[in-house]
Amino acid sequence: MIRKCIVIGILFTAVLQVVTLADARRARKWTQPDDILIEVETPGVLDLDLPSEHQRMKATAQADTFVLAYWTFDWGGGCVEEGWTTSDLSEQPGAFFHIDDFAGLGGGSYGYLEPLEGSQSAWCGARPDAASPILCGYATLPGYGNDWDQSFCFKCIDVPDTEKIYIDYLVSWNSESGWDYSYTEYATKGTCDSLSNLDFLRPEDWIHLASFDGTGMKQLRTDTIPAGHAGFLTVRFRFDSDGGWSDEDGLYDTDGAIVVDSITVRSETATYDFEDFEDESPGDIATTDGDWRYRAQSDYGDYAALFPGVTQVQEDPCKFDFSCLWTFINGSMETYACGGFPGQLAVPNENERGQYIWNEIWSPPVALTGTGSTVELAFDVYRDLPLKNLVFYKRRVRQWIGGFPGRWSSTASYYGSARD
Repeated sequence: MIRKCIVIGILFTAVLQVVTLADARRARKWTQPDDILIEVETPGVLDLDLPSEHQRMKATAQADTFVLAYWTFDWGGGCVEEGWTTSDLSEQPGAFFHIDDFAGLGGGSYGYLEPLEGSQSAWCGARPDAASPILCGYATLPGYGNDWDQSFCFKCIDVPDTEKIYIDYLVSWNSESGWDYSYTEYATKGTCDSLSNLDFLRPEDWIHLASFDGTGMKQLRTDTIPAGHAGFLTVRFRFDSDGGWSDEDGLYDTDGAIVVDSITVRSETATYDFEDFEDESPGDIATTDGDWRYRAQSDYGDYAALFPGVTQVQEDPCKFDFSCLWTFINGSMETYACGGFPGQLAVPNENERGQYIWNEIWSPPVALTGTGSTVELAFDVYRDLPLKNLVFYKRRVRQWIGGFPGRWSSTASYYGSARD
């Protein structure tokens, strides 16, 4: 539960994030020194003279302070957000698996960004876009970003379970070797209805046919779905990146992530589909016949909300905060029954899609005024987060320059089991 905050400026946005360590699968390696830390929280300040990649919280005190902003979240006997907003980071930042003609890209940095055949191909990647509040902060576009999970899916088809299915396609790829992968996958069920929504499918329902990382120039592949499947099946091309080293942070410049073209889905006796992406317009995320389209799994959900402190269990014998608190339990089906409080909601667990909570609360931008280059971030927090629960919180800050956001600077991931 987050209580009162003083936050940062020069059009800075400050954030508090709640995340489970299980979601570290989204960051299989750690890209910044801060990220590798998991520790009990101590007071700290931000040094604005340091670049974000070297930013750390330091336990120091300041002789004089000038309050840039202050929020209590209490007004007229109720709870008010006071300009703060909530965010679910499990939501994809956009639909980036699309049809493209690659015009104006000059082949990218390494010559991968060209149609594989004809004048257009399907590409999982993003062009530079200074007008986009998301892409304007990417360092080395064209390419891809951190924590992408993008799928381009084929329609469900009914196939005799005695038949093998062959997928012929042209492909090229460029992504960080060993960390960011593209896949050719299929899923099979007893009906098309059970395949119609990605939310109905768990990660283990998708069977890998091929995986691609590092670099690969244009090649023709044939992957085989063996006989003995469930009779109804779908195919997808999927790209999955981790939490760092991409064109977003500029630590790994690519022509990523993957380009596919001239896809044939067939058996020994029939052709179910051929797609060359020549009838579509650049930027389309679905083919004109609807056989192929970008699809995304639903987000985990946004559980951040304000609650009066008097309604929340607090076991600190020295202090009870009656004021309004930010929590990450709104709509949760989990309770604190294991701690003896079945009426108290708790942070939700992994959902049926294999996802975990990844929520933030964002302050409004704050202008930097006064003198000095050190900005202090202070807030109250009630912690009941034993390390074994693998639920953590962290603080992040970013600048806004010319109306566009910069990169987030983050602290360690904190926990605390003292119930204080």
